[in-house]
Amino acid sequence: MKRVMTTAICVLGTIGLMGCQSAVNNAVSQAAMVTMAATPTSGGANKPLLEALQEENQTLARSAMADLPMSGGATYVGYAQVISDRTVIPTVSTELVGKASLEVGFGGTGSMTGTIDDFDDNGTEYGGALAASAGTISAGANGPQVRGKVAGTVTNAGASYDIDGNITGGFFGPDGEYLNGFDDITVTSGSATSNTNISLNAARQ
Repeated sequence: MKRVMTTAICVLGTIGLMGCQSAVNNAVSQAAMVTMAATPTSGGANKPLLEALQEENQTLARSAMADLPMSGGATYVGYAQVISDRTVIPTVSTELVGKASLEVGFGGTGSMTGTIDDFDDNGTEYGGALAASAGTISAGANGPQVRGKVAGTVTNAGASYDIDGNITGGFFGPDGEYLNGFDDITVTSGSATSNTNISLNAARQ
């Protein structure tokens, strides 16, 4: 893998994910999104599993570039949260929690592709899926950073919600066992649009 320095640094982790938020998508404040992501909900299959995964890796340090392999790849499986301020998606909770499966390649400039689907809103299931694509890995001041696109459509009760944006993440643990990320997305349904965020927490298989 080429060690390419980038100045687009994100401070990642269970509490520090908000460092990836740009000046554009500020419909929900950073402090409010931290609270949203940490708030337990009364139902839903995915949120308790996400919280258990967060508990596993929340105290781990960022992986160094030297900790990652120079070639080959790995599968990371976990959960992603689409933060909802309820202006477009009429969620009961403050996020849609979906299952994430990502393929990360370590050769050259790196790669990341995958799918986020099976979304859940406090027990209400959403159809559709998001695709992660065009991912690359670069060296940053805080460790290797993976950044890619995320886009797709989720559906519920006859309504569809188009999601488009980025996902930026960092590796955690001595060998890059975990991949956590956060970035800006835009949610659109008809003429309604919301600038919000997506977070990711996944473990290497």
